[in-house]
Amino acid sequence: MILIKLVLSVVLLLAMVIKKIGPHIAMFAASVFLMIICGQGPSSFVSLFRDYFTNESVYNMALTIVAISMLSSVMNKTGIMNRMMDSLSETVTDPRFTLMFAPFIIGLLTVAGGAYMSCPLVDAVGRDLDIKPSRLAAINLVYRHGIHFSYPLASTFYMTVALIGCTNGELMAVTFPLALFMLVFGWLCFVRPIKAEKRAPGEHRLRSTGRFILLVSPIIIALILAVGVGLRMPLAVLAGTLVALAIAYSNAGTRPKESLMKLLFGGFNIKTVLVVLAALFFKEVIGHIPEIGAALTGLADSGMPPELVVVLVCMLTALPTGSNSTAVAIANPIAVSFAQTPGQVIMYAALCMACGFMGYYFSPVHMCQLLTLEYFKTDFSELLKEYKVFMPGLLAFIAVWYLVLKLVVFA
Repeated sequence: MILIKLVLSVVLLLAMVIKKIGPHIAMFAASVFLMIICGQGPSSFVSLFRDYFTNESVYNMALTIVAISMLSSVMNKTGIMNRMMDSLSETVTDPRFTLMFAPFIIGLLTVAGGAYMSCPLVDAVGRDLDIKPSRLAAINLVYRHGIHFSYPLASTFYMTVALIGCTNGELMAVTFPLALFMLVFGWLCFVRPIKAEKRAPGEHRLRSTGRFILLVSPIIIALILAVGVGLRMPLAVLAGTLVALAIAYSNAGTRPKESLMKLLFGGFNIKTVLVVLAALFFKEVIGHIPEIGAALTGLADSGMPPELVVVLVCMLTALPTGSNSTAVAIANPIAVSFAQTPGQVIMYAALCMACGFMGYYFSPVHMCQLLTLEYFKTDFSELLKEYKVFMPGLLAFIAVWYLVLKLVVFA
């Protein structure tokens, strides 16, 4: 019965999201609904809110999202991203690399609608190489999203870190093969077959390379401080933002005309913060109902594979909503309840990321996909034809990757 109640709360959440109710409202409402139907009284609610609002990870997560939005806003509004792409075009001699790097670099900012921002850059190179629109759409989507499996500034990555309490490095070590495979396999399926003549290197190639490294340094510095040094994510990203501001104000010709406050907070979206905080609240609710953990443990003891639960939950949440964050937020607390060791916690969390990504990436209502298809004037059926090798190949690799984790790494 307790699992039926859990399913009912997830159904309520999905129904509200499909009805265009904000996911943060839907997730909070489903959490409260779950507490009520599980018979939790006023004292349980008081305990829940006390634990939630005294949880350091909640505040760390909120500050992380604010810091990332500040970095994205500064790099966009000061023209650093555009200048970075110009420097890249002058540096590489093979236009196919520009075709990949354009959405890849835009994807580093993790801004909403980022795939649409890279469409004109991909299109400009694609026109010269006479590439059909559906192929350009596939390239734009693969290289916009591929790195997010193991990118600490991606929403599902830092959400997962907050949900399970691991370090960035620990999660990255497990998920990096997925990102690497997607990028390399994307090259083999979509980019390598393109016939392109290499350009002669420009006379200022070395200078352009140095300028590119300088312009990408705010993101690199943030990643080094967060992953390599272990600095708290908000502080690491804030350091990258300060570097971006220093670059923008160092040259009179590129000095921004907007006020500093507009530069920093012009891209801030409170809904993004609320979605992640609501996900952490949902996790707290499941932790405050001991019967749920006991029931999930019973499922594991009865022989039902935890992997089946993860796949079903992720597919049922990500496919109809086109939201990876929603899938991870719902599936993660359920999946890690099956874990017996700290290693298995990371393993199941990584599986949630992989399954949620697959449901979200190939969803017909995935917003980046809709915008990309609209820009290139093609449709979903043509895109699926491009994926005829890529999709089963990625699925097969995820299956092998997980088996290695379960049977070898975390056995």
